[in-house]
Amino acid sequence: MAYMLNYEELEQRVEELEQEVADQGQALEALTRAKEDWENTFDAVGDIVMVLNDGGRISRVNRAAAEALNTKKEKLVGRKCHEVIHGQEHPIEDCPLVLTKKTLKPHTKEISESNMGGSFMCSTSLILNQEGKLRGYSLTLRDVTEEKRLVRQAQHDQKMEAVGALAGAIAHEFNNLLMGIQGNASLIMTDLDHGSPVYEKMKRVEEYIKRGHEISKQLLGFTSGGDYEAKPTDLNELAKKSSELFGSTREEIKIHARFQQDAWMAEADEGQIEQVLLNIYYNAWQAMAEGGELNIETENVEFDDDYAEFFGVRRGHYVRISITDTGIGMDQATQAMIFEPFFTTKRVGAGLGLAFAYRMVQNHGGVINVYSEKGHGTTFNIYLPVSDKEVTEETDRSAEILTGTGTILMVDDESIILEVGEEMLKQMGYKVLLARGGREAVDLYEKNKGEMDLVILDMIMPDMDGGKTYERMKEIDPDVKVLLASGYSVTSQVTQILEQGCNGFIQKPFSMKRLSHKIREILDVTH
Repeated sequence: MAYMLNYEELEQRVEELEQEVADQGQALEALTRAKEDWENTFDAVGDIVMVLNDGGRISRVNRAAAEALNTKKEKLVGRKCHEVIHGQEHPIEDCPLVLTKKTLKPHTKEISESNMGGSFMCSTSLILNQEGKLRGYSLTLRDVTEEKRLVRQAQHDQKMEAVGALAGAIAHEFNNLLMGIQGNASLIMTDLDHGSPVYEKMKRVEEYIKRGHEISKQLLGFTSGGDYEAKPTDLNELAKKSSELFGSTREEIKIHARFQQDAWMAEADEGQIEQVLLNIYYNAWQAMAEGGELNIETENVEFDDDYAEFFGVRRGHYVRISITDTGIGMDQATQAMIFEPFFTTKRVGAGLGLAFAYRMVQNHGGVINVYSEKGHGTTFNIYLPVSDKEVTEETDRSAEILTGTGTILMVDDESIILEVGEEMLKQMGYKVLLARGGREAVDLYEKNKGEMDLVILDMIMPDMDGGKTYERMKEIDPDVKVLLASGYSVTSQVTQILEQGCNGFIQKPFSMKRLSHKIREILDVTH
């Protein structure tokens, strides 16, 4: 009986051992699965993660770390982190890991590392066992390169908006003054013999006014949306003309050109893009104090979805202008600031040339970027969208001032414009009514709508702008004849009003001759 009992106990013990082995097998299998899950999770982390032992050597890394350092994980084990990340024998200044070792607290610092191609947020912390004793350290690197680029871009855009608002206000006032000068010059010239010395001097005054207007257009180039008149433009011809103009005064610079055969026509304001190119040429000349070479190329290119998304423009066809100099080059810090308003590496100068170039190209829906290495020259690339418009030939106009009859309402918030405008219109033979703002203009038009042959309407006014004023006048009289006037060129707002039936547009400052032709174009067609 005892033997049977012992046998039964033995049999039960065997069963218990078999269950323990089975349980251990399941536990081992569960442990293996947990290890695999942990490894997969560790490798799935997009940030670079390193586990260091208590001596500061790497004991484990994830897949992101190996990929970022272009090596295998096992080749990193046993090495110091500053060796593999920075390629240095000693830690960098204010290394987070060194601070964590000293203070036994987590630390975070942004680092830039060209070896890994960008900027990273480096964080270090302690790894403790269950008893709270130090087992090692963790180190993570989060790539913030794109994040920083977007922040810089937003900051740059905010600065450009601020400069644009200031520039727009200055240019608006400047254009009003130019309009006053131009109008009085036109009035004086109507009383002069074309062959008199005074007439020739007044012609020179008109040329100075045109140059002043070009300066105001550059200022307006900083405004959101810009101030430009885009049309199909041959960039080969523009680059050739501008480089020859620049080269004629800089004999120490050798200019080489290589232009794309059958280059597409770009959608551009010729005067503005010419100024962009001249600004870059001037920047290149400053980088080549003892002379050098300037290489200019054009090329047809296409932006696919990836390129378009990266540059923040629409996909499609572009024409690229590349300008490369053999100057002193720039470091990365200078390149990051080169398009900032008022940034300059020179002791004198406003530092607006390249900021203007950036804004103007941006307003055209294009891209401008720079690549440079210290001591190896600089390359600027400009990409402008291709035009889908037909090329039209400019037509010459008569040099004569055209006269007429009828009543014209002139609307502007500036006394200078109203005074000179009234005199010019009366010289042409018209009866003139004046309104100092949109609300006054609407009231006058409603009272005298049967007498009004034409309204010359300012676009930018404080109480009621040209768009609202035009809408109110259309409600009063659907057949109202309106000539829009503005110191800006054809903006989207102007285009919208023209599409609603407005009869024409004239840009300030305008001469009496130009105004007379615009008036006759409208009245001769509509009568």
